[in-house]
Amino acid sequence: MKPIRLLKKFQNSGAAGVTKNQYAFYGFMTPEEWDIQQYGHVNHHLSQFGV
Repeated sequence: MKPIRLLKKFQNSGAAGVTKNQYAFYGFMTPEEWDIQQYGHVNHHLSQFGV
């Protein structure tokens, strides 16, 4: 699946779409924490490539 599709799927599924699995580094996270983490991750890569 293309990255933009994955981002849109994550965005559109809302809190119900957030995994209940434990994050490898942070442990269990709330939907709000997942949202913050995903924003930071995507922003990092967009900045990395000058987008």
